[in-house]
Amino acid sequence: MTKSRKLLLRVVKLVIIAELAYLVLVNTALQIPFTQDLVNLIRPEKFQVNWDRAWTLYPFRVYASGVRANGQSRSQQWQLSVDDASANISLLCLVLKRVNLFDVDAHNVDYRQRPLLKAGKDYSKLLSHFPQIEGRDIQAADTSPRKKKRPWKLSVNKAHVDGTVKVWIHNLQLNAQGSALADLSFETGGGLFSLDAREVDLDLSPAYINGEGELFKGGRVTGKLGFEPFVPRENKGLGMLSFLQLDTQLDLELGSLDFINLFTADMGDFAIDGAGKLSGRIHYGLGYMRAGTKLLVRVADLSVLVKNMEIVGLGTVQISTPTEDDMSLQLEISYDTSSVTRDGDPSPFLIGDSLKLVYSGPNYIVPDTNIKFKTLLNDEERWERRKDSTLMVNIDDATLVDLTILNEYLPTMTALKFTSGTAQLEANIFADAQTVEGSLQLQGAGLGMRADGQDLQGDLDVELVIVGGVPRKRQIDLTGSSIILDEVNVVGEQQTFDDKNWSARVLLRRAEVVAGDPLSFSADADLWISDTRPLVALFENHSNPPGWVSRMLITSDIEGDARVELANDRLEISHARIVSDKAEIALKAVFYNTGRDGMLYARYKKLGIVLKMEGDSSNIDVIRARKKFDEYQLR
Repeated sequence: MTKSRKLLLRVVKLVIIAELAYLVLVNTALQIPFTQDLVNLIRPEKFQVNWDRAWTLYPFRVYASGVRANGQSRSQQWQLSVDDASANISLLCLVLKRVNLFDVDAHNVDYRQRPLLKAGKDYSKLLSHFPQIEGRDIQAADTSPRKKKRPWKLSVNKAHVDGTVKVWIHNLQLNAQGSALADLSFETGGGLFSLDAREVDLDLSPAYINGEGELFKGGRVTGKLGFEPFVPRENKGLGMLSFLQLDTQLDLELGSLDFINLFTADMGDFAIDGAGKLSGRIHYGLGYMRAGTKLLVRVADLSVLVKNMEIVGLGTVQISTPTEDDMSLQLEISYDTSSVTRDGDPSPFLIGDSLKLVYSGPNYIVPDTNIKFKTLLNDEERWERRKDSTLMVNIDDATLVDLTILNEYLPTMTALKFTSGTAQLEANIFADAQTVEGSLQLQGAGLGMRADGQDLQGDLDVELVIVGGVPRKRQIDLTGSSIILDEVNVVGEQQTFDDKNWSARVLLRRAEVVAGDPLSFSADADLWISDTRPLVALFENHSNPPGWVSRMLITSDIEGDARVELANDRLEISHARIVSDKAEIALKAVFYNTGRDGMLYARYKKLGIVLKMEGDSSNIDVIRARKKFDEYQLR
């Protein structure tokens, strides 16, 4: 036998002896309780670990079953249980306070975490919903100054998890069945945390908040998710969204749509809720919705809250981004049937079969859902981000059940109020950061109205044409809009009028609305009236003038124009004039909450009169009527 062969045999024997010695010594150590007791003496207040059975087949690879570990930091307590696990471990790194695990296999995992109690925070409603941590009582958080020392670093690479996965963090419980492959790193002492989970394939059981409220009823998720390195204590709650990476296919039965409000916070005073089925792909990264996202939620009781109104009905919500470009995000809310109710009202004021809202804006996801609309309007950073945003609203054949609701949007000093009736409403409005355009049509028959104390009925057709505006200033240009009133019926003590052929039309040559609080309005209008009989009937019932005055005011085929200004709860008609071949009526007036001031001029052929109004009183004068009217100045 040659020397080299003898040397080789000797080496093989040494390796076999070393392997046998390793198997005997290490497996013996893993089996006896003393080893666990010794490990748990290192820092029992910070870390405890136990196992039912453990063994090794070759150096640095350990297998175990019934693994249980728990620990405590300055602000959290945690517990990890695994039925069966195996991993490669780097022993030398332990000297440097580094735990490096490779090629980890874990079957049936249960992870729990709860906070330690901070002074001044009320936990009375949450304590019963926090998980139990084996061998540890919940206690006050450590707020003493941190000691400067080298932190422990945990690194887990290629961890394959399968079977049952249970997660209970604070008051949130998640259960799933399936598998995933992940890398994880964590640094104690408030250091960095990162996660890269891929090949995720999980069947989800119902998830709960506070043990009862369902986030979702179950479903399936496949794909990948993770967190780029970040410091958890500096980025809590929704702040973690800026580090999240997500590309998954979802199929969930949702108990709440609250998560959608993360996509709508830039719209302000707007919230979506309901329960339904979510399906599709979500592609998200570092605070932005990425290309290829397409989520669809079908909801039987879709609820959209807009300021003090709630829209409820059968509908869908879709969130999407372009297939190849992730620079924009679209949120589409569509109702097949819907009703709109104001806060505090017992029944809806609007019902319809088709309502759609489509918002297209930046793909940045805003983490602050408590932002108010006024804040958004005055926030330059958010306004710059929304400069390419668009909003489309479409209402097809809805019914305004109670027309009296419109009175709340009319100036308080307006003489005309609605008292009864329903109307059909259609709207199609498009807005971006620079302008707004579209139309709104309101049609109603036999509507009850009250004008200056007198009851009347009639048919109303309002067509608002929106030709422009400045959304940031809440300015809307209504030039070209029209109002038609016909088939008017006036009933009063002195005079009654009823003629189906009567009509009046107002065309706004120029009109601008500023939807502030209070509302302001400025317009120049052209007027067409078939005759003045209903106006005279209203005048007689209110003022009981001499008969010759009323007869003088009756004329037909009238055209005219007017200028109207509304600002600071003051309605001013600086100029209004209607004329026919034989007659003329003109008005200068100011209406305010406590009364009115102004002058009405009426002429039949060469005979003229003026009606002067001051507060609640009025008087008629026939002497130099035209001169008095021309010289009259509004205050």
